[in-house]
Amino acid sequence: MNAWRMREGDLSFEFSGAKYVEKLDEQGITKPHGMAFVDFVIEEDGRVLFVEVKDPSSERIPEQHLDEVMAREIRKIRTKELINELVSKARDSYCFLHLMKRDGKPFDFVFLTSLDRLGITKELLMNFRDRLLARLRKEADEEWKRQYVRNCAVHTVESWNAHLVPYRVERV
Repeated sequence: MNAWRMREGDLSFEFSGAKYVEKLDEQGITKPHGMAFVDFVIEEDGRVLFVEVKDPSSERIPEQHLDEVMAREIRKIRTKELINELVSKARDSYCFLHLMKRDGKPFDFVFLTSLDRLGITKELLMNFRDRLLARLRKEADEEWKRQYVRNCAVHTVESWNAHLVPYRVERV
């Protein structure tokens, strides 16, 4: 098995044991116009993970702007704004992989956020996870006839390292 190493912003990932890992939203590679993709696609023996990373608490945010960033990110979590963005990326990524005949395994969606560094509570993140999964399954008046995402998880860096063993993430 391979040990894939990749970066997304200030976060460094090691995907030990994955069959294949792709940075789906790689800049400089021609992708279909109008589609938005998740950051990583991780193929395992029995499933494929879509991974989207949001790191609004990056070390690069000046101290005087932290409150502003926090308020904006909490608003995005409480409203449908972030959910709609994530669902669009999951759907577009699935459609792309389906059209490339790479959809032979179940898909799970993982959202990694560093919002805990800004004081977001676990309860708010769990509520967000439930709303996200509901939206992944039903974007219109009726549920999708084909549930393209089997399940989803919302992780902080700490919970990622505890639950997604042997994959590791660390801030660089």
